[in-house]
Amino acid sequence: MQIRTRLTFQFIYVVVLIIGFAFGVVYYSFSTYRKKEFYQRLEIKATTTVDVLISKLSVDSASLKTINKLKKDALVYQKISVFGNDNQLIYNNNDSISLKIKSSLIEEAKEKKRLEYKDGIFEVLALNYKTYEQNIVVFAAAFDEYGYSKLKYLRNTLLFMYFFIVAVVAYAGWLFSGQALQPLMRIVGEVENLEVDRLGKRLNKNKYNDEIGRLIDTFNTLLERIENAFKLQKIFVSGASHELKNPLTAITSQLQVTLLNERSNEEYKQLINSVLDDIKMLNKTAVDLMEFAKLNYETEIQLNELRIDDILWNCKEYFLKNHPEYAVNLVFENLPFDERNLVIVGNEALLKIAIINLIDNACKFSRDKKADVKFFIEKEKIKLTVSDNGIGISKEEEKLIFEPFFRTNNTAETNGHGIGLALVKKIADFHDIHINIKSKKDIGSSFELTFNHKLK
Repeated sequence: MQIRTRLTFQFIYVVVLIIGFAFGVVYYSFSTYRKKEFYQRLEIKATTTVDVLISKLSVDSASLKTINKLKKDALVYQKISVFGNDNQLIYNNNDSISLKIKSSLIEEAKEKKRLEYKDGIFEVLALNYKTYEQNIVVFAAAFDEYGYSKLKYLRNTLLFMYFFIVAVVAYAGWLFSGQALQPLMRIVGEVENLEVDRLGKRLNKNKYNDEIGRLIDTFNTLLERIENAFKLQKIFVSGASHELKNPLTAITSQLQVTLLNERSNEEYKQLINSVLDDIKMLNKTAVDLMEFAKLNYETEIQLNELRIDDILWNCKEYFLKNHPEYAVNLVFENLPFDERNLVIVGNEALLKIAIINLIDNACKFSRDKKADVKFFIEKEKIKLTVSDNGIGISKEEEKLIFEPFFRTNNTAETNGHGIGLALVKKIADFHDIHINIKSKKDIGSSFELTFNHKLK
């Protein structure tokens, strides 16, 4: 079922309930008023009859004549019966109409003083009057022909108005729902016309400042994210193919040249070491590419409580084991008294990758292959700096070094694949870590990491 049809039916359903309830209340109120008014008229007839009977000690022809005059405003099928002591009938104005008046009903009327009930089409009122001589019960009955006629007319009028209003509401609901959904249909048309090669196009917001406008803003934001994802994918594929191609080409070339002639054992050993270095670089590139892709597309990354100082010691052990030619000087300053202040929430593997990449860069670009790592507390914030004494980074390049596969002009002779710092930035953003760069040309660079973990 389309939204327009569903909205129309919902609109009709609500209006039907409201109108039905309102008309029901009107009909019920009028019916109650008719009944109350009719019983008041019956009470007047009964009271008048009893007053005439009580005023005449003996019912003679003159008294009967007087009572008969009361029929000038008689009700339809009017019948009045009066019972005296011992439940004896002392007056009956209409013998042609028979009411089922039993002794038990008379006794009930004496007990309750007033009794209202229906007998077939008749509405009956029973009243009890006590005098010095008699205990009188009068039954007044009639058929409210005019009242029921008015009630029937009101019912027919309400039913006609009910179905007429429902029809009008259905038509109006169909029109209004169509007008309300017209902007959505326009949005659907614009979205259907979007293509992969035109992701830079955005939906036209026009004058909408309501929910439709918010929906358009959401779509435009989504389109912007998709466009950025496609751009990142293009950069990623282009850079990854280039970085993977270089070591593979180098390995292939070396092996082909070696196969041209017989070589000595020393030459073969040099070839194997060279190929092994290229394979290590290829493996490092593949690992970093996978981690970079994971941070861009994977949302469920496990977080745990970690000791940041333990991570630093593990990183230093990694370089002692895998890169003995590198020197990592690890310094701790101004540590908190409470060790719990060194606990942060994060992913241990990702944090190790980020710190190892920073230290690896510092060692590669330092003249003495040395990196200074300083861990300290400043203004109730955990901070970490990784410094080198290398070639430095220009101000223009500082804005680009965190882009995937970007490499500065003066790093061409140094092995690398241009994704390490981009991965560091992604990991830092994921852990809400701020990175600040301080660098001077030909003096060195320093990367300062500030953890937004407040000390207790």
